[in-house]
This record gives sequence, C-alpha cells and structure tokens, in this order.
Amino acid sequence: PTKNFESLQLQFLKNLSENINETDHLILGGDWNTILDKDLDKKGGIVEITNAKYNDKLKAFIEATDLVDCWRVLHPNQKKYTWCQHKPPVHCRLDFWLISFEILNTLSFTQIKP
Repeated sequence: PTKNFESLQLQFLKNLSENINETDHLILGGDWNTILDKDLDKKGGIVEITNAKYNDKLKAFIEATDLVDCWRVLHPNQKKYTWCQHKPPVHCRLDFWLISFEILNTLSFTQIKP
C-alpha cells in the first residue's frame, strides 16, 4: 500500500492555500487522511493523531478560509466512519467535505454511505 508522508500532505495544503482567493466559495472533499475530532471521528487504535503537524495545519487552513465540515455541522454528535480495518479494529472518518460557511445554509442534508 502507498504510505502518506506528512511532508507531502503539508505541501498539498501550502499549494491549496496559495491557489485560492478569500472571496472564493469553496467545496473541497475527499480523503484527507486525518480526523478532525479524535473523540467523534475515531474508534479504536492509538488515541494520538500520528500526523499531528498536518492535522494542525489542516485545522488552521479550515479556520483561515472560513470552511466548515458540513457533515459534522448537521450531525454534531453522531459517530460514523468512512474507513475501517479489522485487526486490530479501528474506525475513522477520514473522508469529509469542507464548504465555505457562507454556503452552508444552502445545504439541506448530508449523509455517509458505504
């Protein structure tokens, strides 16, 4: 399997930051390969976030660009996962959609499907 290296993740965020404007209404989604909330988005495995620098930079990027995790906003306490392994059992929500706060009110529902 391909291993994700934190330096590549950090470079991705740097490139993304450099190529968007403050006035852009953004919709960004995919496998971010990290969790945003260790209590709600992870079950099992090591409690610490292994790619802590990338995780911190991603959260700073989200705040600086006024983005929100739209699924989490509409499901503030629900635990649902997009990735799992069986031995040892670990579940994480690594895939999520970030949207500009300004367009959040246009969203009627979100769901996570297998």
